[in-house]
Amino acid sequence: MKKKMKRIFLTGLAVVIPAGLTIYILSFIIGIMDRLLKIIPEMYQPDTLLKFHIPGLGVIVTVALIFICGLLTTSYLGNRLVGFGEYLVGKIPFVRSIYQAIKRIAESFLMDKAQSFKKVVLVEYPRRGVHSI
Repeated sequence: MKKKMKRIFLTGLAVVIPAGLTIYILSFIIGIMDRLLKIIPEMYQPDTLLKFHIPGLGVIVTVALIFICGLLTTSYLGNRLVGFGEYLVGKIPFVRSIYQAIKRIAESFLMDKAQSFKKVVLVEYPRRGVHSI
């Protein structure tokens, strides 16, 4: 009985943690977008122009900005700009390691599953002479 309850609890935890983190990250991003709308001059803010508040306007702005970034990045010029930006980030020691780690994680999640995780590699980690898969 104790093992079964532990397994059920861990299964629930495996469902709740990814869902909770996703909701938390999305609400964080949407909150930032809502706060960024405040930098627009008062007379041009959506609440002033429309004379009423639109709840979730941050969601719309976030989705639109992500779509525009994707659209620009898929163009030749945008792809070159992203490459140049990554080159510049690659020159900053501490920032480079953070950016590359986040980029690899994002690519592994967003990449086509048919292409990702095809190979197993052996790396020398956590110290010299010790290898991990």
